[in-house]
Amino acid sequence: FALAAVVARFFFLLASERYSASQCYAISLLAYGFILFIPTVFLNSSQWGQCDAIYTTFCVMSLLCLYRNRLIKASIYFGIALAFKLQAVFIAPFLCTFFLNYRLHVHKGFKAKDALLFIIPIMVVWLSGAVAYCYGRNPLDTFPIYFEQIDIYDNICLKCPNFWGLFITLPYKTKQILINPSLAICFTVLLC
Repeated sequence: FALAAVVARFFFLLASERYSASQCYAISLLAYGFILFIPTVFLNSSQWGQCDAIYTTFCVMSLLCLYRNRLIKASIYFGIALAFKLQAVFIAPFLCTFFLNYRLHVHKGFKAKDALLFIIPIMVVWLSGAVAYCYGRNPLDTFPIYFEQIDIYDNICLKCPNFWGLFITLPYKTKQILINPSLAICFTVLLC
């Protein structure tokens, strides 16, 4: 519901540049309904037991803040998304490109405080473990968990129909060879 509401808000803002208020409400209501009833949302939570809508909500909130030129808030929301799930990193190339482009072309250069845009998400992820630190968890354990996930999940595709699903039946060694090129292609597409 939160993801659908954020997407609807984003669509309303985008539509308000071209359409009347009543048309904007109709467009945002369609976006809300689409996100709410899209099959992958149901499958993700009920079939696969995942919570991708949570981190995706914060990713969309980050993009919404970028659209409204609220860069610090965008960094915070991106950090929250990362704290929920590592897959949020897939919008990182876009965010980095946007931050760099915005500073170079709009503000004609960088200032020391611009480094905050890159540091804030890391700090938000680290702060998300504050309760665990109070109960004895080592504060340095936060980031190795993310790198360990790379070794745990070594499949190109898990139960989701996409292009890489065509390669599921290949031998294990062949799939291992394809992982790095597939990641490079993914990040290149996202960066573009």
